[in-house]
Amino acid sequence: MREDQEHGSQEREIPIPPDGAREAWASHFPANTVITSKYTVLNFVPKNLWEQLHKAANRYFLFISVVMFIGNYTPLFYGFIKFYSTFAALLIMMTASAVIAVIDDKRRHEADVITNSQIAHRIKADGMGGKGLVSEDVIWADVRVGDVLVVAGEEEFPADLVPLASSSEGGCYVSTANLDGETNLKLKEPASSTQRALVGGAGDARPLLDQAVERLHSLGESLLVAEAPQKSIHTFKGFLRTGAEVEEPLNSKNFLLRGTVLKNTSWVLGVVVYTGPETRMVMNSRKAKAKYANIEQVINRSMLVVVGAQCLMALINDIVYLMTKEQFMSYWYLFPTGPSQKIILPESIGYWLTFFVLYSNLMPISLYFTMEVCNTAQAYFIKNDIEMYDEGQDCPANARTTNLCHELGQVSYIFSDKTGTLTQNIMELKRLSIGGSVYGEVGEEYGFQGRAEMMMARYEDSRKNAGIDAALEVLAVSHTVVSTRDRAGNLKYEAESPDEGALVEAVRGLGWSFIGRTNEELTVEVDAEGYKTPRVYQVLALNAFTSARKRQSVVVRRPSGEALLLVKGADDIMQQLAKDPRSFPEEHLQMFAKQGLRTLVLGRRFLADQELQSWQADYAKAQSSMEDREAALAEVAARMESSLEIVGVTAIEDKLQVGVQDAIVKIRQAGIKLWVLTGDKLETAKNIGFSTRVLSNDMEIYSLDSSPDRPIEDELHQVLRSAKQADAARRTLALIVTGHALEEMLQPIGRSSSSGRMPASKPKGILQDQLLEVAMLCSVVIACRVSPLQKAEIVKIVRRGVHPTPVTLAIGDGANDVPMLQQAQVGVGISGREGRQAVNSADFAIAQFRYLVRLLLVHGRWNYQRACKFVIYSFWKNAVLANCCKALILRLGSVAVLLMFYYTFFSGYAGQSLFEDMVRASYNFVLAFPIITTGMFEQDLEEEQILANPGLYVNGREGLDLNASKLVEMLLSAAVHSCVIGTVMLLVCRDMYVLRAGDFYTFGTIVFTVLVIAMNYRAAFLTRTWNVVTVAGQLCSFLTYALFLAVYCCKSVSDKLQPWMYGVPGRMMSSPHFWICAFTVPALAMVIDVFKAYLLTEFCPDRSQIIMERWKEDKCFFEEERSDEEAEAPADLPGRSSPPVDSQRSRSSPRPRFQRWSSYDFAHPGGEPRHHSAFVNSHPTAGDLSLVGASEPADGYRRTATGVTATSASSTTALQLPSLQESDSSSEEESLGGSLAHNQNSPDRSRFAQQQLPRIQIDVTPGKVMAAAAVVGSLLLILGFTVLRLGEHAVEIRIRYGGAAGTGSVPFQMPADVVEHMADCDVSSGTCSLQLSLSQDMPPPVRVLYHLDPFYQNFPTYIASGSTSGAWGELTGRWFGHAERQKHCPEASTRMTETGDVVFPCGLQATSLFNDTFELRRNGAVLHISKDGVGNPEDRSRMANPPDYPDRSKVAWLYERFPEVISIDQGTTDPDFVEWMRPSAMPSLLKDVGRVDVSLLQSEMLTLHIHDRFPVSHLNITKTLVLLCPSALGGKSESLSRFLLHAGGLCWLLAIAVALINGFCKRTPGQPRFYGSRMPLEESESSTDSDVA
Repeated sequence: MREDQEHGSQEREIPIPPDGAREAWASHFPANTVITSKYTVLNFVPKNLWEQLHKAANRYFLFISVVMFIGNYTPLFYGFIKFYSTFAALLIMMTASAVIAVIDDKRRHEADVITNSQIAHRIKADGMGGKGLVSEDVIWADVRVGDVLVVAGEEEFPADLVPLASSSEGGCYVSTANLDGETNLKLKEPASSTQRALVGGAGDARPLLDQAVERLHSLGESLLVAEAPQKSIHTFKGFLRTGAEVEEPLNSKNFLLRGTVLKNTSWVLGVVVYTGPETRMVMNSRKAKAKYANIEQVINRSMLVVVGAQCLMALINDIVYLMTKEQFMSYWYLFPTGPSQKIILPESIGYWLTFFVLYSNLMPISLYFTMEVCNTAQAYFIKNDIEMYDEGQDCPANARTTNLCHELGQVSYIFSDKTGTLTQNIMELKRLSIGGSVYGEVGEEYGFQGRAEMMMARYEDSRKNAGIDAALEVLAVSHTVVSTRDRAGNLKYEAESPDEGALVEAVRGLGWSFIGRTNEELTVEVDAEGYKTPRVYQVLALNAFTSARKRQSVVVRRPSGEALLLVKGADDIMQQLAKDPRSFPEEHLQMFAKQGLRTLVLGRRFLADQELQSWQADYAKAQSSMEDREAALAEVAARMESSLEIVGVTAIEDKLQVGVQDAIVKIRQAGIKLWVLTGDKLETAKNIGFSTRVLSNDMEIYSLDSSPDRPIEDELHQVLRSAKQADAARRTLALIVTGHALEEMLQPIGRSSSSGRMPASKPKGILQDQLLEVAMLCSVVIACRVSPLQKAEIVKIVRRGVHPTPVTLAIGDGANDVPMLQQAQVGVGISGREGRQAVNSADFAIAQFRYLVRLLLVHGRWNYQRACKFVIYSFWKNAVLANCCKALILRLGSVAVLLMFYYTFFSGYAGQSLFEDMVRASYNFVLAFPIITTGMFEQDLEEEQILANPGLYVNGREGLDLNASKLVEMLLSAAVHSCVIGTVMLLVCRDMYVLRAGDFYTFGTIVFTVLVIAMNYRAAFLTRTWNVVTVAGQLCSFLTYALFLAVYCCKSVSDKLQPWMYGVPGRMMSSPHFWICAFTVPALAMVIDVFKAYLLTEFCPDRSQIIMERWKEDKCFFEEERSDEEAEAPADLPGRSSPPVDSQRSRSSPRPRFQRWSSYDFAHPGGEPRHHSAFVNSHPTAGDLSLVGASEPADGYRRTATGVTATSASSTTALQLPSLQESDSSSEEESLGGSLAHNQNSPDRSRFAQQQLPRIQIDVTPGKVMAAAAVVGSLLLILGFTVLRLGEHAVEIRIRYGGAAGTGSVPFQMPADVVEHMADCDVSSGTCSLQLSLSQDMPPPVRVLYHLDPFYQNFPTYIASGSTSGAWGELTGRWFGHAERQKHCPEASTRMTETGDVVFPCGLQATSLFNDTFELRRNGAVLHISKDGVGNPEDRSRMANPPDYPDRSKVAWLYERFPEVISIDQGTTDPDFVEWMRPSAMPSLLKDVGRVDVSLLQSEMLTLHIHDRFPVSHLNITKTLVLLCPSALGGKSESLSRFLLHAGGLCWLLAIAVALINGFCKRTPGQPRFYGSRMPLEESESSTDSDVA
């Protein structure tokens, strides 16, 4: 063997007769299993993890989690945010994405199982020791190299085979549509030696297949030598050795590819050459390059800006911290041992990392997950849109790439194929030019309509009769069509292309019927004057079509003995080969081109015997050539194909698809530039452009074509100048460019620069840029005669050359469109007649071109606006993005993060978050539900409005909903919202202390809850379409958050995670301030938002708003006009409504006034010329497949693994199927035999799937703005007066007795009418006293509180000292070991006294207990200060002393360290200690001492004695004793009431302003107030083409 150890890098030798010793040899080659799935059980986790880490946000949050972990568990720097709070959220989001990936891959696995489990028929030795052979059924996965297989008709080849024999003696036809998308059948041939040996001379009555299998042993020791596996599907090299010296060369004709389907042949017997990954199909199955949506790219770029803003915010805090570090390190209760470096990193770096981690919420962790859910829903709606379902083909729309759904709303350029995309790929011969006369007309009737006229010409003129016969002879003889008979005996044709089939079928109706062919003969039946006479032509040679030759010819000998060459080809080539170029029918070609018909020129030449013999010798020599055989055959054919007599011209119509014209008009109205890329000639392409309304008569049309007389750069310069002048005159422009011109413009121009206009050293980009400049001035570009690679190159040039980078869409239906589909940002495949290769390579699939309008204008626009809303909202709630990278200022904010940023100024600049870690982690998850439902169902406009106003598409095309101005609006909105929340919460925080809701955990949760309410309001404000799902999204958000709080704050959970959260929801719900804030914040935000929206609509409307206003006015006008006409019209006259667009048949459009001649490039896909031998009649038993158990059923259909397929002649050409102009017609269903009765792919017709759930549309109108502002203003005024009245019941006396005088750390703290008294203090004795006379009565209970301002109980290390990471274990009565105490109480002085006693409980909080005592006397009698209500009951129930309290020695107990305030009986359960241990949210600390349960009357004298023990020297702390008779709101709440009253008044002012604007200076509907405002309306958008009118 020539096969090396790797079995695939060199050619292989395969013995042909099957034998039992083959298995061990075949095991060296790959199995025939094909795997398209991405994952296995073993590689799923690492592979999916690797894929997900390619997303920037996932890498960011993984990095942040690692940094948090380091900060939590190492002394490198302080990490106050628990790492699991972010990592858990990341894990949830990545798990959700992984589940989606599993679901997608499960479908691939199922498809692989179906594919690999299909049945193949293998021939093997009978195992009896003899030479008998039997057939066995095996699954495809078990097929091995060297196996001999029997493949029946309509079955798919399971591997790459070399055919040994077939039931038809000339070979077989195969369909390669599954492989390359081409519907034209390919002729394949077995090796002649094996065909003769296996089926030649078979004469007995046994089935032919049985005889062929039986004769396999007659091949002896035959050896098949095949080349190493390679990708090319058009080439194959090998040879078959059947004897010692006999080697028959093999090429691509002798090679059957996996995935192709056997057609028109009962069976083929072949040997397997390549299996599994070595087959051509698998080797050519490349993965399309990943496509990233524009919005995703914006998000990724935005994340860099987010990280930059995060770094900047961290740097600001870091600088401020370093500036104030010395001050805070002097606070003994925060740093008992004084200033010290307790982190390994330098403080400037360490604290920067602390703040960087703190602001990690700037990045919305849920954004990718939200996008995936919304994209999946949008793809689901596209798939199930009943308006894009073609019932005739049972073909719904499909979204194969979900992440590009919103890109459909941003398309600026469409690149369209013509044949099969704009046209139906149904070919009909419409006109014939013969002898100067033209027969037939273009019309709606099916087929050729010039038969009667032609018959009349035959009868009247004998010369015309001879000319007609000459042309029909070429069409009937010069082709590769194969004839078959169906079960009814009707003649049918199998053609390599629809064009060729249409021609043979047409001449059949004109009296020249092709009957069949044998190896060397071809039979035509000629109908002459009613008598049908068969003519048998001897086929001497066949010169096939290639893309280079652009012609086909056949050398035949007539029954009369005359030898002649019959040729048909493209007009430009045939003109060069014509004997008399002056007689060339240019006028008729030009006329046909104007009608958009595909032309083909017919020619012939009579051959002398001597010339023929000489040529045949050269032909035979070229056929046997082993090197460059194709070129040799082409050269030999070219010598014969000259001096041709031109006998006629055919004109074929490629019918337009239904609705193409109207679809193109709407596309142009939407402002999308349309490029048509086709293989037609320039003039044909131009006229197809007119017929499809791509071009219109009022356009200025420029052409670019290569010419030897003039350099392409000169022509391009002239076109560019003219285009600029025409554009300045506001004329609509179009450009037509040929493939030759493109090739010159895309290549280096050094050799073309001799004119001196451009230096020779300039790169090729100069002409590209100029071409692109011309194209950008044009609304339509048509590129003709372009190759598939040129199509992709054109798309690439536009994507790279246009700035900003546009969203490009390519649409096509054939395999030649695949490069273009993959290169474009969005690829749309049409499930047409050219196979499914385009659909399989596309991002979206539709059945007809007209559905593209709905896909873009309806789904695209909706999806784009949905995506913009959930992206803006996600960044708005986490980080408001302003995409201005050039500005070196902070352009991001966040409502949540801004509040955290503000809070750093109230927490000692140390990096403490306002929100508890797990509560903060729930933020993105809780708020995902409302915006997901908005991203699924939002419809700002109805379908009718969108389709009637294509200009509305401008929003997505120009990015008006996600641009710099929108981002600035977001920034301002976020700043306003955060200021409103921050201001309101600051106003109520003092009163919340009084009502025991001002601790760090309760206050932070209240602020967070108000934030959740405000964010859900924001999602509601962005939502215009309300249905049951969007309402459910809001409810789910609130219910999920409530459930989270209920679970997280229950005793069993909170004790393990954060014990101070126990009971928080109850205190929050019982606080009236929570309810005030829950109403005030979203109400004020709503008024601000609707007023801002009104101002923008009134003063700066965008283009879509103006378009809608104009449409509504026009609609009202036409409705009024119609109603008047109907009132005036007679009752018996029908209405004058026009038929809908989709119901109109395609028809001829007005033709341009001037044209040049044209022809169609009628070239088949490439392939080497074939032998002149063709099919012969099959053996009588050729169809007997009983050997493999595959008999043909009576109904004529074979059941295969891929479905039910017809065993009769394939219907791949236009002549086998009725016209599909109306896909939903009942006649079509009848013609297909009722096969559409149960369409398996019919979309889900439910209201949900059709996005037709009952809904309410909410718009911002002046009336609604006024009503909202007035109602909210009234409620705020009522609430403000209520707060004011309730606050009047509060009585407060303040006595400052120690520390420094200050203005307070928190604004709005001191009520205006509260008088502050100053106690006299003796510093040496530490006592203070004061006598005061009460200015008013103080009814019981009188609360006694102490106020320390500022005192930073909210400092990170201080808070942590009492949590589970601190001394919480000791607070509950558990002893820490030595190592545990060092871990939980890192400050040595807080766990050990100077004398060596153990401090219990340890920690900063427990060792800094406030121990001042107070005594109140009235008339000399001491007033009892009750401790009832001091300390939170939930905290007291869980705190406990250790079991050996207080007997354990060497312990410094609380009562020993603070005997003045802690009793020995209570210890850690003492109310004063419990009250102290719950940290305050703000540095303005206000805590309970107790209460006096007697009335204190006006003018009574009170004596106050204070023992000042709590050291505040050098701390700049003000100590104040507060006597307070609380109101229902805690204190007087004057600041809050004033704020509410002012806010209510402001809302009324806004309502009045709207009324004045609307009443006196309202903008005229449909007109911008200021030309040059946000989005001026361009004239091009407000007018339509003459065709539209």
